Amino acid sequence: MNKRWDSPITESKDIILSLAFVTFYVNSAVRFFIPAVMPLIIISLHVSLAYAAVLVTSYWVGYTIMQIPSGIINDKFTSSRVNKVSFLAMSAVFTLFYFYMGNFTALLLIQFSLGILSALVYISDVSLIQTWFTHRQRTISVGIYQTAFFLGASLGEYITITLASVSVNLPILVISIFLFALGFVNLVFIKDPEHVQRRVRKRIKVSISSGIAYVSLIRFSASFVYLGFLSLFTTYLVTSGKISYAGSANYSWLAAVAGLVGSPLGGILTDRYAKTKLYPALISNVLIAFLVILIAFVTNITIIVPLALMMGFLYGIYASPSMSLATELSKSDEEIGSASGFLNFSAQIGGSVSPLIIGFMAEATGNYSLSFVIIGVISLIFLSPLAMLIRSKKEGTIYVRTAEE
Repeated sequence: MNKRWDSPITESKDIILSLAFVTFYVNSAVRFFIPAVMPLIIISLHVSLAYAAVLVTSYWVGYTIMQIPSGIINDKFTSSRVNKVSFLAMSAVFTLFYFYMGNFTALLLIQFSLGILSALVYISDVSLIQTWFTHRQRTISVGIYQTAFFLGASLGEYITITLASVSVNLPILVISIFLFALGFVNLVFIKDPEHVQRRVRKRIKVSISSGIAYVSLIRFSASFVYLGFLSLFTTYLVTSGKISYAGSANYSWLAAVAGLVGSPLGGILTDRYAKTKLYPALISNVLIAFLVILIAFVTNITIIVPLALMMGFLYGIYASPSMSLATELSKSDEEIGSASGFLNFSAQIGGSVSPLIIGFMAEATGNYSLSFVIIGVISLIFLSPLAMLIRSKKEGTIYVRTAEE
C-alpha cells in the first residue's frame, strides 16, 4: 500500500467526514428553506403558486450550471480553500433573507446565488472526502456523507417550519448563526491531506464511456420526478387543503426521512447481491415514477403518508448505485470526478425543471393531479431508451462490471 495513504491519522479522517456531513446537512437545510416557508410567501407577497415555484427553480438553476465549473475551480484552488470560501459566502448570502423576505425579485436572486454557492460547497465536500480516504473506503464514506441530504431535507425543513410558526425571521436567524459557527469551525479544521498536490490543471484529457448518456437518463429521470415532488411537498399538502400550515411541520419531513435508511441500504444491497449497479438504480427509479402517479389520485392524507415515505426510501436506494456507476464509466480513477460531475449535472437539470412544471400545472388546473401524472409519465419516457441498454453490454453502450470483476 502506498505509504501516503497511511500518513493521515484516523482522527483527521473522522473530523473531515464529520464536518462534511454537518456541512451537507446545513447545505440541505438552506436548500429547502424556501420550500418550507413557501405557503407563507404566497400569502404575504400575494403571488400565485406558479410564481412561488419559480423561487425553487431559481435555486436549482444556479446549482445546476455550477456543477461542472465547480469541479474546475476545485482542481485549481484545492478542495479545502474552495470549501471554506464558498461556505462562508453561502452563509452571508443566506442572511439576506432576513432583509428581503418581502421582495420577490430579491428572493429570486438570493436563491440563484445560494444555488451557485451550494454547488461549490457540495463538490469541494465530496472531493475532500475522497482524497482523505483510501479507494476502498471511499464508497462507504461518501455513502455516510450522502445521508446528510435526507437529514437536512427532513429534519431541516421540520425545524424551519416549527420556527417559522413563531416568526418567519426566526429560522433565518437560527440557521444563520449555525452557518457562521460551522464556517468558523471549517476554517480551523478543514484541510487537504498531505499527499494532495496543489497544482493547476489547465487541461484534463478525460476518457469516459459513451454509456454515460444512458446513466444520465436515470439520473435526470429520478431527480425530475422526486426532487420536484420533494420541493413542493409541503406546499402541495397545505394549498390542496389536506393540512394547515400550522400542522405542516408534522408532515414536511415524510418525503425525505426514509432516505436515511434507503441510502446506506442501497449501497450495501447493491455491493452484496446485485449483479450490476444499473438494475437497482433503474428499478427504484421506475417505482418512484409510479408512486408519484399514484399519489395524484389519492386524497386521503393517511394514505399519502406511507407513499411519501416509500418515495424517500426508494430515492435513497437509487442514489448510491446510480452515482457509483461513475466508476464503471471511467477508464481510470482520474476520470471519476468528471463522470460524477456530468451525472450530477444531469440530475440537477431534472430537479430544476420539475418544480416549475408542477407549480404552473397546478395553478392552471386548480389541483396537483395532472401535474403529478405528467412528471411521472415524463420520467418513465426518459427511461424507455434503457430497454436496449439492459440487453447490451457492449463497450460503446455501457459495460457495468460486477463486484467479482
